[in-house]
Amino acid sequence: MKPGVNGKILLVVDTDGRKDVERRTFSFMFEHQVEGIIYSKWVHGSITPPDELGRMPSVLVNCYDECGRFPAVVPDEVQGGATATRLLLEAGHRRIAFVNDAAPSPASVGRLAGYKAALARFDVDFDPSLVLSVTADQEGGYGAAAQVLATGATGVFCHNDRTALGLYDALRESGKRMPDDISVVGFDNQEVISAHMHPALTTVGLPQYDLGVMGVRTLLRRCGADNDESEIVSERFKPVHVQCPAVPRDSVRTL
Repeated sequence: MKPGVNGKILLVVDTDGRKDVERRTFSFMFEHQVEGIIYSKWVHGSITPPDELGRMPSVLVNCYDECGRFPAVVPDEVQGGATATRLLLEAGHRRIAFVNDAAPSPASVGRLAGYKAALARFDVDFDPSLVLSVTADQEGGYGAAAQVLATGATGVFCHNDRTALGLYDALRESGKRMPDDISVVGFDNQEVISAHMHPALTTVGLPQYDLGVMGVRTLLRRCGADNDESEIVSERFKPVHVQCPAVPRDSVRTL
């Protein structure tokens, strides 16, 4: 338990994705008569909310219920993808490859939509041959390098920083220098990766802090609302999208 504000006590539990731990956690919380619950996932995506959330004011963070039964706070993947692409466009790049995650998800779909929107805003035609689908990890980025070079792209937007790390390694083995020969932008701002790459990786951050703040504020409003339980579960909510900030470093060259 952690001391909080507004006269509240904050109880934080990491269930490590285990349903048995989750069930015990809910039982513990109900025994201690908590006023509300913030339910968060490590990866942004759609979930089937546990039935227990319907017993009290609850807010979803970094996940959402497609039926809209609970308020949800999620990253703005479209805006984030547009921001990453714009970092390259504003530096003069017009032939920009996008190394995306092959698995469908709010992140892969949203970031692709943002990539397309940014190109359109700069009057650059979308070229589907510049979009490469890989596993969104270091191995996927490494394997994408030959295709990236074949496109003739001067800049690359990678689905995440781990993908960019693998791409860096393969590009170096091909004799390329970043950003002199090719500029690279990542996503997530995993500082243990991005800040220590050479050159340090320009990226777009996932707004974890802001997601948490917005989630708590939303829950406090729900707890303070004069609603009975039937009203709490009968409303329909659209996710609130939190902007993903640009994190400029050293991996983009101005043409």
